[in-house]
Amino acid sequence: MNKVLKLFLIAGTFTIFSPLDAVADSFPPIPFLMVEGHAKAEVPPDKATMNINVSAFDPQSAVAAETVQKQLVALIAVLVKHSIPEDAITAHNLAKNVERARKDRNEMEILGYHVSRSVKVELLELSVYSKLAADIAKLDNVVTVATDFDVTNRDSIELTLMSEAGADARRTADNMIGGMSRKIARVYALSESSISSSVGTFRFGSDRAHRLAMSSYGKPYQETIFEPSTIDLRQSISVMFELE
Repeated sequence: MNKVLKLFLIAGTFTIFSPLDAVADSFPPIPFLMVEGHAKAEVPPDKATMNINVSAFDPQSAVAAETVQKQLVALIAVLVKHSIPEDAITAHNLAKNVERARKDRNEMEILGYHVSRSVKVELLELSVYSKLAADIAKLDNVVTVATDFDVTNRDSIELTLMSEAGADARRTADNMIGGMSRKIARVYALSESSISSSVGTFRFGSDRAHRLAMSSYGKPYQETIFEPSTIDLRQSISVMFELE
């Protein structure tokens, strides 16, 4: 009867298995090595997407809706002031939610209505971001501003990272079997583990922005809100190598 041979190597994410009847249904009928490869690039962002939420609460829904509409007009005025083109602005549908009093987990009378509307702004020129974000933060009823920073050539960077992650996986595999009586025969299978970016999203509300400004020790207000100098793009792939 065949014996199960399993060798776990703790110096990366990989496992070597020999083909046996007991695991034939789960693993390919070959000796193999599974490895993860990783790659990262730090690149300066050159564009951003701002998601702005305008919200109001009032016992009367008409008053809450009117407040949101008024502040939405003020927001558009700020965008026009900073020369944001009309086709870069997208306003989403109005949202309305009821808030009720609660007692013993039971809903009671209506206390009021939350009305909100979100606006998406595409920035292809980051030189306006600092002053624009500061002006938006000053507006009443702007409860959240989330900004996603990105690069226009992300696709080409991700292709390069994919290649680098593959090379990293091969180096790891070669290092692990270097002292063993095994050689890599070929790539049996591979898959993309993940693509991610970090330091790419900034989020603030008007209250937090105000506190930042108050602690800036006399610096101009807009200097407290700024774009990141770089964002991290990461790529990971999983590779299954067939062993000789």
